[in-house]
Parts: sequence; C-alpha cells; structure tokens
Amino acid sequence: MNYYIAMVNELREGIKVGLFLSTRITRQIRSAEPAELLALCRTAEAVGFDSLWVGDSLLARPRHEPLALLGAIAASTNKVRLGTGVLLPALRHPLLLAHSAATVDRISAGRLVLGFGAGFNYPPTAHELESVGVPFRQRVGRMVETIEVLRKLWGGVCQLVEKQWHPRSARVAQLNYQVATRQPPDVR
Repeated sequence: MNYYIAMVNELREGIKVGLFLSTRITRQIRSAEPAELLALCRTAEAVGFDSLWVGDSLLARPRHEPLALLGAIAASTNKVRLGTGVLLPALRHPLLLAHSAATVDRISAGRLVLGFGAGFNYPPTAHELESVGVPFRQRVGRMVETIEVLRKLWGGVCQLVEKQWHPRSARVAQLNYQVATRQPPDVR
C-alpha cells in the first residue's frame, strides 16, 4: 500500500487520481472476497485516491456485478467518486440499468459516474453479448440507444419508450427516478 500512497502524493498537483479495482488487484490481495475488497477501498480513500472504478463482464473477464459492488463500496466509503470503467449497457435492459444506477447514486449521495463502452472486438466479448441475446454488430447502436433511454427515464419521462433495439423497453408508470436520485448520475 505504501506504493499507492507514494503514487497518489506524487500526482497530487491538480490531477485527480483513481484506482481501478481490476481482477489483477483481487489476485494481488489474494482474494476476491467482498470484505477484503471493501477494506482496500476504505484504505484507498484514506490515502487520498479521488475515485474507485470497477469493470463489467459476465463471461469474458468474470468479476463481481459492477453496480452491486459499487453499492457496497458506496456504503463503505464517504467521499471518493465511484465509477464504472466501463459498463456495457447492451448486457442489461435499460429500465433495470436505470433503476440500479439510480439506487447506487442515491446510496453514494451523488458520487456515481457511469462510464459506458460498447465492448471491443474480442471473441470472448462477442460470446458474452451473444449469450444474452445481443448480436455483436448491434452493440454500439444498443449502447447509444440505452443512454438515450436512461436520460429520458432519469428525466422523469413516464411513457412507453419504443426503440429499435429495445422494443417496448420501458413503461415507467409509477417509477420516478427524480425521487430516487437528487440528479441523474454522471454519464461519460
């Protein structure tokens, strides 16, 4: 951990420094146990990291579900920003993603940053997407469309959303994401 403290202090001059909780880190601390990951997050916050980031993968690089893990990290920390680096929206239904992200943003008191990606040209990524019924060639269009749907949901649009990739995506009748969050999570 002294290495991380030195690195943060060296980069402190106006630069924000984050820690990506990769599968390599879980191997380095010799555990993927949530309690140990949460202890690492509290230490990272204490030594001055500005943000903590988690990846997303069901099959290509198996790891904890990112929003569930960020919810636990949010409850264990106080000030670090929490982000996905990156989350693949094509793996999730937009209504469920909106609800989960809004919940984590609320638990974290507005510290959530959503970093989205489409997935790169890598056979395990293609297999992962196809395993949830998403053709690899549609991943970019689905990502763009999902972001549009999320913004509408978080903006309080309560209507049936008809989209190319998500037909009859969401009837948000009694859900109001402005109640769930103070403002929409950052989407980058």
